[in-house]
Amino acid sequence: MSPAEIVRLDRALVAISLDPMIGTERPTEPGQVPLREYTEGRARIIYHTTVLGTVVVVAYFEV
Repeated sequence: MSPAEIVRLDRALVAISLDPMIGTERPTEPGQVPLREYTEGRARIIYHTTVLGTVVVVAYFEV
């Protein structure tokens, strides 16, 4: 990853950590873990927020 890509990814992760509900909710099937999606530039983060407010990142950086 280039330094610019790392900065975009870092900004996205900071935004999510400050407001876990910032991302849009992705449609899920009944019984599936609810996921949210947040995009900052080309950094696309798909994540899950636990009951205790912890954010679990489950996605990647698009190139």
